[in-house]
Amino acid sequence: MRKSMHIRQIPLSSNQILLELVYESLDQFLGKSHTVISSDLPYNGNHILALDSNNNAVLLCCDNRDGGRALLNGLTVLEGLTNNRAWLYRLYPTLFKEHSNNPGGFQLENICMMILAPTPPPGVAYLNRLCPSLKFF
Repeated sequence: MRKSMHIRQIPLSSNQILLELVYESLDQFLGKSHTVISSDLPYNGNHILALDSNNNAVLLCCDNRDGGRALLNGLTVLEGLTNNRAWLYRLYPTLFKEHSNNPGGFQLENICMMILAPTPPPGVAYLNRLCPSLKFF
């Protein structure tokens, strides 16, 4: 018995479209030899966890409307990754293998977070001074 396949179009939300566009443009943010670790993290928001061309961990957080929401979602992801380090190691061993030659290995504290949104979050000047690894686009 042959089963038929039903294909239908599903409209994408603008956040999904934004994430797809960012994913296709990662060379511009991370360099040509970047490695995507995950674009489907189990947290609210739109995030991509990757290694840039220098093997530095980067968390890209996108929101099509609000930079503040993108920042808060990104901080939630970092907190979740910190609280679930063993889970992170099991699911994404690439992060740890790429940093095995470093004496301290992979450190969650060294993740660079990039916020991609049409408006910057409140307090962006203060945040830039406090946390230089936080970048806004």
